[in-house]
Amino acid sequence: MKISSISILGYGKWSNVEFNQLADFQLIYGGNEAGKSTIMAFIHSILFGFPTKQSTIPRMEPKNKGPYGGKITLTETKLGTVTIERLRGKATGDVTVQVENGAIFGEEKLAEILGEMDRHTYEAIFSFDIHGLQQVQQMKQSEFEKQLLATGTSGSDTLLKAIEKLEKQMDQLFKPSGRNPKINQAIQETNKIHESYLVAKQKNDNYAALLAELTELDEASQNRFNEQKKLAGELSTLEWMKDKWPVYSEWQTLQEKTKQDFYFPADGNIRLEHFINRLRERENELLQLQERKKALEEPTFSNDAILNKAEALEIESLLEMWPVYQERKAAFQELRYTERKQLGQVTLHFGDMVPSFNSDMDRQVEQIVQAMAEIDSDFQTEELTLTFLKKEEESVQEEIDSLEQVMLPIKEWGAGPTHSAKSRGWEDFMFPIATFALLFAIIMAIFATSFWTLGLVLLFGCCALFFYMRRQPQTVGNSFVYEEQKRYRDKWQQLYAKMDRIAHKKAHSEELLQEIAEKKANLEAQQALLYEKFSMQPKNDFLRDMAEVKEQIALQKSLAATRNQLAEKEKLIISWEEKLSAITGDVNSKEEHVAILRQNLISYRENQTNFAKREEKLEQLHNQIDLLERDVSGLKIEKDNLMAQAGALSEEDFRQKGLLAKGYEQARERLLLIEAELPNPESFEAYRNLAELKEREFSVKQKMADLEAKGRDSERQRAELKHEIERLEEGGVYANQKQMFYLAQTDLTELAEEWFVLKTAHEVLKKTITHLQEEKFPKALQIASTYFSKLTNQRYKRIYFDGGRIRVENIDQVIFTPEELSQATKEQLYLALRFALIEMIAGEYAFPILIDDGFVNFDKKRLDLMMELLRYQKTNNQVIFFTCHEETSKYFSPDDRLMLY
Repeated sequence: MKISSISILGYGKWSNVEFNQLADFQLIYGGNEAGKSTIMAFIHSILFGFPTKQSTIPRMEPKNKGPYGGKITLTETKLGTVTIERLRGKATGDVTVQVENGAIFGEEKLAEILGEMDRHTYEAIFSFDIHGLQQVQQMKQSEFEKQLLATGTSGSDTLLKAIEKLEKQMDQLFKPSGRNPKINQAIQETNKIHESYLVAKQKNDNYAALLAELTELDEASQNRFNEQKKLAGELSTLEWMKDKWPVYSEWQTLQEKTKQDFYFPADGNIRLEHFINRLRERENELLQLQERKKALEEPTFSNDAILNKAEALEIESLLEMWPVYQERKAAFQELRYTERKQLGQVTLHFGDMVPSFNSDMDRQVEQIVQAMAEIDSDFQTEELTLTFLKKEEESVQEEIDSLEQVMLPIKEWGAGPTHSAKSRGWEDFMFPIATFALLFAIIMAIFATSFWTLGLVLLFGCCALFFYMRRQPQTVGNSFVYEEQKRYRDKWQQLYAKMDRIAHKKAHSEELLQEIAEKKANLEAQQALLYEKFSMQPKNDFLRDMAEVKEQIALQKSLAATRNQLAEKEKLIISWEEKLSAITGDVNSKEEHVAILRQNLISYRENQTNFAKREEKLEQLHNQIDLLERDVSGLKIEKDNLMAQAGALSEEDFRQKGLLAKGYEQARERLLLIEAELPNPESFEAYRNLAELKEREFSVKQKMADLEAKGRDSERQRAELKHEIERLEEGGVYANQKQMFYLAQTDLTELAEEWFVLKTAHEVLKKTITHLQEEKFPKALQIASTYFSKLTNQRYKRIYFDGGRIRVENIDQVIFTPEELSQATKEQLYLALRFALIEMIAGEYAFPILIDDGFVNFDKKRLDLMMELLRYQKTNNQVIFFTCHEETSKYFSPDDRLMLY
């Protein structure tokens, strides 16, 4: 059983939400107060009913007083896929169950789906949280056995409920340390009255002795009563065994009869008769069909058609091709027109074979054109470069010529500075005199008082100034000429160096022009080869000429294709006309001949219809006969296989074996019924025969009769003693106390007898339960030990119960109680016990497992082991894991994670 979707109309904080496509191993993640526990409680409520208002479990009704309830969809149930909806109504809600075919049912259908599972048992086994895991030390053996038996065996839940009911009734009557049960209160009351009674009767001297004797008689009576009760139980068992002895004898006979296995196919005789009847029916049908076929094979009419079949087929083919002939005739005329048009467009003639102009040739032409363009560009560039160099050379030459005109000869430029120094010697001598004369004139001018004195001073000054000025230009002029000539010669040398560089560049440029000319010649040769290949003289530029060649090649190939189509269509046209001529002897008036042939063909077909119908019926009969023959053969094979399975040599032998098999099955069925009626047939083995059992019964009855006789004597003695005691008793107080004591004793006896009846029934049921426990309890503990060992990484090897309490044993054979384990190990112990219960009942109760943050105390390694166990468990039970710890999401695939926000 798996939960595939949850739809909450209103429950706790949730309203109008749906969770669909829940996986076999589903994570529901959300923070605190995200509503995880609410979803878990919602699942419990939908399956088992809303908690009542008196219950300690919260009802989770919406605070907004809106709708209350919702629905869940279950798959893989006893009824397939079902939808369970529970809404507000009676105390636990009104429930509807919708099955796959759309039918709607009520509470009784839900009980059928859930079986004997109730909310308490489901939460004790399949649904738990961290608080439940922490209570493992409180689990007792009886509780574990109850949970195992309540779910592990069909009907055992009824036994457990009956035991619980008896225990409750017994506890209401008596508890060893109780005060409120009826027997406990009656004992207390009787003891009080008995004490008052003893005080009253101690007044008599002989009372003690008589009382002691009476007590001895009472003890002896009680012993006889116990012996009688034991013998009564044995007698009851013996009488039951005596009544069941014929059944036991039959059981022994059936055991002997069914010792050896006897195989016979299921429903063998019925299947054999079915095969025989079907064979008879098929053979009769086959005979009828063969007679009908024989009647049809006799001809009832003759073929008077004018044409035979071959001629009809030829005419039919000719008529079918008539529209095609007309279409091709029209297409032939169109192609003739296209041919003439294409011939008018031909400008080049390539001969019989039209050359090809493929993509490689396209690339070659493109490369030649591109290379020619590059060469032309390079040629123009180099020519411009050469022209510029020539102009630059001429310019430099002109500068050189200009410089050479102003440059002094090398001899003159080299002697210029020395000659100037020698010729200036007198001028250098006159310079100090002139300077002195000038200073003198200035002084005299300052102190002069007459005009003539001033004039003489000015004369001396002018002479000195003249000599000074004459010396300065000569010196400066000679130095300037030398420096200027030096600059001329430096520039002249630079210009000649530049002329050398220009000459080198001109030579390189001329070499490049020569190379470009050679490349251009090579490309022109390639162009000439292409012109020669296509037998063409250059008309325009090379690219346009090649485009024309390509166009002409495509045109002439198209023309060739047109001519091929013309030839093909002409061939088909001539072929059709030849066929027409062969049939009619004339190719003129084609339409008239076609009409006549069509009429003849219709007549032929009408004549062939009768033959076709007859052939069709014969074919159908042949197919039916073939199918029947194969059916008959298959039935014979199946019949032979059926007989071979039973090892029968004939049909009669098979029927005899079928009777034997029927007897064997009846014996097995009867044996099962007897074993249900005799739960412990081994108890009969204590007696060899019925006579021995009756002998033991007689012996028990004799013992009971002797005990009854002794009881009668004891009662007589007791009555005498009581009479004597009564005689000795005096006063109304004593009589009253005595009466009250006897009444209390009588009431106590009645309550004790009622308790004894309940105790006897409880022991009988408990023995039955013990028998079931001996089968399932050890196996469940073994599975739990295996799980616990895996979860603790092999540190613990065994779980067992001692004195009704859980004990675990580690690999060092040290015994621990749950209280002595760590919190995480206790939780793992509880999980191991739960999963053992789940595995034991998986065949009958494969309910979803709900876990609400149950592993917060686990370390990483044990958490990995726990998740591995859950992934293994999902193959039998759906696992829905609620958590607020995001790190656990790594154990789930992305599609199996549901995030709550």
